Amino acid sequence: MAEENPSMTPSQLSRLLRQLQWTPEQAAAYLRVHPRTVNRWRYAERAIPSPVEVALTAARAFQLWERGPDENADLPPGFERIIERLLRRTRRPLWSSRA
Repeated sequence: MAEENPSMTPSQLSRLLRQLQWTPEQAAAYLRVHPRTVNRWRYAERAIPSPVEVALTAARAFQLWERGPDENADLPPGFERIIERLLRRTRRPLWSSRA
C-alpha cells in the first residue's frame, strides 16, 4: 500500500532516472508497470508509491556499488533513510502480489 504523503517528488524521480541512465520504458520494465504509469509519476498525475522510491534508490545504490570507490559517485539523496526503512520492514514484502 502506498503512503498517503509520498516522500519522492516527480523531479526527484526524473533526476534518479537520469542518474540510472534509464528511459521511462526501462524503469517500467524494472518496476513491472506500464511505461505510462512511470510518466504519470514523472508529470505528477499520480503519487509515487514508496516502494518505487525504495526500488529505484536501491538500483542506483547497487549501480554505484558496482563501480567501486569513486569520489564523484555520491549515493542518491535519502539513501540512508531508505536503508533504515528497509531494515524496519525486513519481515514484510515491499510489493504486494496481485494475480
